[in-house]
Amino acid sequence: MEKTFRIGEIAEILGVPASRLRYWESVGLLDCGRQAENQYRAYEAGDLMRISDLMFYRSLGLSIKSISEIDAMEVEGHEILCAAQESALEAQKLQLERQLQRLRRYTQALEVIQELRRIPFADAQIDTACIVPFELADAGVLRQYMDDPYLYSRVQDSSDLSRERRGLTVAPAAAAEYAEVLWRHGGGRYVAGLMREEVRPGYPNDLPALLRAVQSRYQTGAVISRFLTRARENGTAFDFYKTYIEIL
Repeated sequence: MEKTFRIGEIAEILGVPASRLRYWESVGLLDCGRQAENQYRAYEAGDLMRISDLMFYRSLGLSIKSISEIDAMEVEGHEILCAAQESALEAQKLQLERQLQRLRRYTQALEVIQELRRIPFADAQIDTACIVPFELADAGVLRQYMDDPYLYSRVQDSSDLSRERRGLTVAPAAAAEYAEVLWRHGGGRYVAGLMREEVRPGYPNDLPALLRAVQSRYQTGAVISRFLTRARENGTAFDFYKTYIEIL
């Protein structure tokens, strides 16, 4: 008599949850026998092969619906199915690569906060060349911001911080598409420090204190702040910015 296996044994042998085997049976992918004395599922060697095939197809990312139809397909049908699945997986791969790029950019922003926390300010190469107006009603601008929040920038002059313009960092070549340019890098020296802005009415920030520290040593010009993230510090919610201050 051919050896049979219970569902728990199959689950252990093949590393597949028993609940999945029951589901595959409920949707018609499996049709195992039953023990006469207690009606427990009784899997035979052929069932192990069938389950192994199902696990292989699932490892390809194929849907249950596709797997349920695959046995009725000719070789050409398998080829069409595999080509379609390859295209789908390539699209998923591209999406995952984009997500990974965004995650890495965000991780870099968090690392910048930790670096700037350690020093009041230091010489830095400003990492933007051109800033254009940021209009919240502009869907294209918002999509760029969603793709990379670090593009969001604020332009001020150290002689009067109340005169503030908010914008988006763009490549110099792209600036021609905009009617106005808020700021363009003309060379020169910059120092960078961490600016915190409280998330509450009035949005008070510590930029004046940072500017005073820099002005104790240098004459200053433009002030460019680039958004890093929103987070809590000692229980208070802040927007964190990497702020570049021009040294004249």
